[in-house]
Amino acid sequence: MISFTQAITIGTTALLVATGCETAADQQRKANEAQAEANERALRAQRDADETAARAQADANREIAKAQEKFSKMREEFRHDLQTKLVELDKDIAELRTQSVTQTGQKREKINANLPIIEERRSRVTEAFRELEQANATTWDRVKGEVEKRYDELKHSVESAT
Repeated sequence: MISFTQAITIGTTALLVATGCETAADQQRKANEAQAEANERALRAQRDADETAARAQADANREIAKAQEKFSKMREEFRHDLQTKLVELDKDIAELRTQSVTQTGQKREKINANLPIIEERRSRVTEAFRELEQANATTWDRVKGEVEKRYDELKHSVESAT
């Protein structure tokens, strides 16, 4: 038979083993719970980040659309104003052509000498005007400046032709 001391030793050992197993099981359960909690927090943080990024992208898209609309309006206003000015200048050029036939002497010679220059400059304005269609926000200032320069040259040539 087992002695009392042996029985206490076996009981204590069993208790220690059982307690040790429960502690390991508890620790594993706690670790699993902590991991699950961390995973849930990470998932929530990722969802929040995704929502924030989506809102930021939507805001950026709205701003881009506004900027594109503003640029389009600005380009269209410039084109319209220039087109109106060119119509008036074309009337003046047509009048010069008429005068090149009706005038005599030095005035006729001066007009006839300037008409080829005017025609060449008018052609250059037309080319630059076409470039406006292709201009984007990055190239706009350069292209607009070139159009304005060519228009001013043409206008000066027409005004000084007589």
